[in-house]
Amino acid sequence: MTQLSEEELKAVVNAVQTDSTERRPRAGIRPVRGIDLTERASSAAASMETMNLIITGTLREHLTSFGDDAKGFELVEMTGAEVQDSRVSLVSGGGVAFVFNAHGETSILSIDLVMARQLGRVLLGDRTPLNESEVPPPLARSESRVLERAIKVFLVKLATALHVPSPFEVLKTEAIGPRLRLSLPAAPMWCIRFVHPETRGNICIAFPYELARRTLSEAKPISVPKDLPSRKRYQSMVLDTDVDVIAVLGRANISLEEWLQLKAGEVLLLDRLSTATLDLLVNDNKKYECEPQVDTGKVTVKITQIVVDPNAG
Repeated sequence: MTQLSEEELKAVVNAVQTDSTERRPRAGIRPVRGIDLTERASSAAASMETMNLIITGTLREHLTSFGDDAKGFELVEMTGAEVQDSRVSLVSGGGVAFVFNAHGETSILSIDLVMARQLGRVLLGDRTPLNESEVPPPLARSESRVLERAIKVFLVKLATALHVPSPFEVLKTEAIGPRLRLSLPAAPMWCIRFVHPETRGNICIAFPYELARRTLSEAKPISVPKDLPSRKRYQSMVLDTDVDVIAVLGRANISLEEWLQLKAGEVLLLDRLSTATLDLLVNDNKKYECEPQVDTGKVTVKITQIVVDPNAG
């Protein structure tokens, strides 16, 4: 099962611990081209970091769901940057772009040719490693078709994880040439780039800043205890922020409303759920017991009791 690294855990905790007396930008949000983003970043940084976490976790789990052959393609580097230029090259050396729609906002997922070639081989069962110095040939038609299907499945998973009312609609798929620049629909865009550690192939997801704000606008304020809950695996734990529960809904196949209506004694089977992610889910007033199924990579979650919040109005 996918586990978050210590650095990722610290980054998330730092992002969601918001000091109401001090307004300052968080990691991953920085001024761009002389535009002061401090005020905007201080109020939305936690939401953006949560968005980063959700997208990162969903993409990683989607890749590992293809089986052992895809393990070498887990992406370990993530950088966030706000893009002000409405025309920006999201890939170098050519690649494939998937333009999709969510909440009425147009977003883009682009894959450069190196990464597309890697994923195409994996999805077609080719175990031959891609030589680092090899110039990747254009994608074969069979690779393009299977890659497009895989990306569409990923976008559906991401829509569920982000609690988008309806799945992302893929508007078009287009090839990007080495010298062509892909026009972004609007600025500013928030870009998250994932880089493969060996081949430096990359996947970039670009979406309007307002989409992230709208997606997470109804979430409750995030609060994390000073002492992070023990990361001992599969122990009972209290999760109390439904913002982060959104990140695991895709594995539960239920909506946020259904999640919040679950009663004590009910059992869920979550596919490939990271227990490190569970440790981070800290306000939906439920107590859980987790039991692993090592062979299948699934986790059974049983709600043992509803925790009464003494501070609840």
